[in-house]
Amino acid sequence: MHPVYRSVAQVLTLTETSSASLRTFLYRERTRLGTEWPRVYALATETHRWSHELERILQSAIQQQPKDERRWWHDWLRRPTNHWLARVVVYERCFGRGNLLRAGGFIARKLKKLLSASTTSCGGSRTNTDEPPSFQQTEDYRFFWFRPQVLGGLDPAAVERAFPGCVERDLAYPDLFWCFHGDLGAFLSHEWVQRGLLIVQDRGSCLAALALQPQRGWHLIDACAAPGNKSMFLANLLQQSGMVYAFERDAERYRAMVSRVRSAGFTQSIRMHLKDFRTVVSDDAHDGALAQASAILVDPSCSGSGLVRYRPVGERYNWSRIGRLAAVQIQLLRHALVAFPRVRRVVYSTCSVLIEENEKVVEALLADPFIASRWRLDTVFPAWPHRGLAGCSAAVRIPAQAAQTRTPLGVSGPRIGASTAEIATAPVTGFSSRSAYFIAAFERRDAQ
Repeated sequence: MHPVYRSVAQVLTLTETSSASLRTFLYRERTRLGTEWPRVYALATETHRWSHELERILQSAIQQQPKDERRWWHDWLRRPTNHWLARVVVYERCFGRGNLLRAGGFIARKLKKLLSASTTSCGGSRTNTDEPPSFQQTEDYRFFWFRPQVLGGLDPAAVERAFPGCVERDLAYPDLFWCFHGDLGAFLSHEWVQRGLLIVQDRGSCLAALALQPQRGWHLIDACAAPGNKSMFLANLLQQSGMVYAFERDAERYRAMVSRVRSAGFTQSIRMHLKDFRTVVSDDAHDGALAQASAILVDPSCSGSGLVRYRPVGERYNWSRIGRLAAVQIQLLRHALVAFPRVRRVVYSTCSVLIEENEKVVEALLADPFIASRWRLDTVFPAWPHRGLAGCSAAVRIPAQAAQTRTPLGVSGPRIGASTAEIATAPVTGFSSRSAYFIAAFERRDAQ
């Protein structure tokens, strides 16, 4: 079996048994996988996204086998890694280019024989009107940014020469963002991307940092920093004139963040701490400079329901888990608003479309008289047409992804209990229909 398949299966198995996201595990493997990482990344995200459909195809093929053969497959699939490995091969045979299927080995031969003998169409009846794309598709795109003032010869002209006809400036933020469209595998494996000289990051994610409105010389706190992209973007905005304090409580995510920040050369402008932000105070003896912090970015763990690209099609939300996530989100945001008396601005952001993790979190904090007397919601990106719901119109939703909740707030959206298949087809405007963000900014009432 091709090692790319096995790497993908291992990553997906870890994702299934952990609260960490698929992207977290993929970025942890980036250094180890080297040049194979772009293929593993793309194949893992597509296999995860279409896992329900791939499982249907796999089980249908097994049911067409003789009894003894069915028993063998059921025994082999009991191991989670094997189960994901089978789904990966199903995806590659049905929707990928099939280049890796030439790999030999006993399991590879059995899987190819199983799928070749099946009378089940790989197309079948889908849970979504979208067709699963090839993981090597060329029509996809990515936003990226870089620091020309630090990277010497790496300037806009050099980027355009390296990727002729594939890069263009972002019209809204031409000095910050670029967009790549072309052979995504070649782009992600390019030396500049591998070394962290070009930072690939969703533009909606960057806008959360821009909403902080950092000024030269400011000290900033990134409360939930891993994997480090937002911290690096903030440091880039400061132009080496201030400091970013990045906190992460998970040891593995912290190590991945340290590796990424070092690779990109931001160690002089980002101080990283393995610590739960909820235990950090402004007069912390560990780093007294925190008392000078002017702004805090709170981008906590969430359901990731807005990142449709990384969610299985047909997935239904675990509302108990959503409730636990919202409780932690409220704790983190409350700590940022209460424990740092000199902070003048706090931005809360998620990559979720769920009201429980967005508007309701904001409303819960502003319902506290102590917080409401000291903080107000500032209007984020006033020209942006798609605003937060209910009493949070000062916030924005990026893009106009329909909100979802178990308890409607008088707005239209997907039906209660809708799945990611339905959210993926909800009408959107701007950005990519596969990513959505919520951003709210708190401004201290007595801020000068």
